[in-house]
Amino acid sequence: MQILELSRQTVEDFLFLEAELIDSQRFEEWHALFTPDGRYFVPLTDNEDTVHQAAIVNDDPLRLEERVYHLARVPFPSQSPRSRTLHLVTNVRIRPSGEGPGNTMTVVSNQLIVEMRVGDFRQVGLGEQRSFAAEVEHQLQPQGDALKIAMKTVRLLNRGGPVSNLTFLL
Repeated sequence: MQILELSRQTVEDFLFLEAELIDSQRFEEWHALFTPDGRYFVPLTDNEDTVHQAAIVNDDPLRLEERVYHLARVPFPSQSPRSRTLHLVTNVRIRPSGEGPGNTMTVVSNQLIVEMRVGDFRQVGLGEQRSFAAEVEHQLQPQGDALKIAMKTVRLLNRGGPVSNLTFLL
């Protein structure tokens, strides 16, 4: 088994791959990037407590699996037609070793997520492009020749404010 070299390029390539999987709606492949106990969290506040606070998204492994199943296989009115997304990933920072639990590395990036649903006049908001700016933190674990996501936290710039219909992946 080849051991993964943990360089900035390796980490950036991983984040770019994750963005590509989401934007091309390859949700099950995106889910495979997570560790078995991986979590996906979009907080409402700056409070880091993932247990005792309300959140836009707070997915434990079972809820994350359910989210991916629904996105990939169940047609929802709020996603008919499906959102098109484009993730722009920039300002990737690798936190010094030891900031993450165990062999986990902390990677922070700035992201601009652009979303649009195409369709006709019968559904409110169709054809409107929306942008979401966020600081995204990944807790990444090297596993052999790959990186896996132990925790993904998306801190929206407008968290705590009104955000409608986030039935797509950030």
